[in-house]
Amino acid sequence: MNIVIGSNHLWRDYTKVGLHAFGEHFLTKGCRIVWFTIPFSLFHLKPTKLNIKCQRLAIALGHPVVVNHGSGVLINRVPFTIVHPVNLPFFNSYFVSRSYLSWAFPPLQRILRWDKVYPVDLLFFDSGGLNIYYPLHGISRIVVYRLNDLSAEFPGQVWGRVESEREILRKVDLVLAVSEGLYEEAVRIRGTSKGVHLLPNGVNIEPFSKPWPEPADYKQIPPPRAVFVGSLSTWFDWELLREVATIRPSISFVIIGRGTAPVQLPKNVYLIGPRPHAEVPGFLLHADVGLILFKDLPIIARVEKPLKFYEYLAAGLPIVSVPYGNLKRMEPYALFGSDPIEVAEAIDEAIKIGADQGERNWRKVEASKFSWNNVFAQFDEILRSEGL
Repeated sequence: MNIVIGSNHLWRDYTKVGLHAFGEHFLTKGCRIVWFTIPFSLFHLKPTKLNIKCQRLAIALGHPVVVNHGSGVLINRVPFTIVHPVNLPFFNSYFVSRSYLSWAFPPLQRILRWDKVYPVDLLFFDSGGLNIYYPLHGISRIVVYRLNDLSAEFPGQVWGRVESEREILRKVDLVLAVSEGLYEEAVRIRGTSKGVHLLPNGVNIEPFSKPWPEPADYKQIPPPRAVFVGSLSTWFDWELLREVATIRPSISFVIIGRGTAPVQLPKNVYLIGPRPHAEVPGFLLHADVGLILFKDLPIIARVEKPLKFYEYLAAGLPIVSVPYGNLKRMEPYALFGSDPIEVAEAIDEAIKIGADQGERNWRKVEASKFSWNNVFAQFDEILRSEGL
């Protein structure tokens, strides 16, 4: 089976999203996959984040990442385009959002022929790779949009990309929404529930089921440890973290992810940067609390159970979260606080809960309900029910 996946992430990236899990699943099934990462364009030739850009540029210049798994093959490509959508006149237009991947060099369809993934049986993408729809939907038997976020709700989003997302939601064969809020919005935009299905995130249980040594980073970080793993993007609440850490100086707050703090943080906050996702289980299994500290933003309001929720649960961690939007649906696995004092008190309670090995074991057992294997079984059933 020939599959094309569109994402804004590299295949081997510090951040692991749901598409990575699906890619691994397709590999085990013996599929031949081209993974297109968000393209490199002349607009990327700026001095910021050069380490990230150089990695993508190397792939764009003809050094793809190739992964072999049994009879399955995955090839990670980064297309090169002249421009990509940005918030500048003309470049923020629907025309550019719709067209820029058709201006890729070499053309995407030529790349697929080189990689022997042509014609395409399944075109599969999330919000980070949605514009791959335009150059490839015509040669794809099935087109699936895994709706993990709405582009319109990202701060500063290019309006042309918002318009193209609405069009794509109406035209794809399947929309797989990861939350009820996104499901409802997809139905509203599409004008029908036909082809729209709720398919939440999941977790790979196996890495959390084996013993892990304490990470070297933790040698200088005393317990109890409250940990956050994930993207430190515009929705991460640095101010809330600063205030909670100030209230609880005896707790170590460990932040794992790519990003820098815009505020001065107390000494009991440890920013240890991104770590390979394969190492994340060790950091969580030797922590005491899992944190979800988001700002109250429209994009967060639709979130029910972010990927980190499942990983915290698989590690047996009590979870402390803000209560915005649909995050309250993480009950009974999470405690909530809407201000620094409430969050600090919730962390105190979570540490007591986590000290009970029985409680931690219960959470690990509960996590098995959310395994990726269960998600993939639901995915297969959705394809059958839609006649695909």
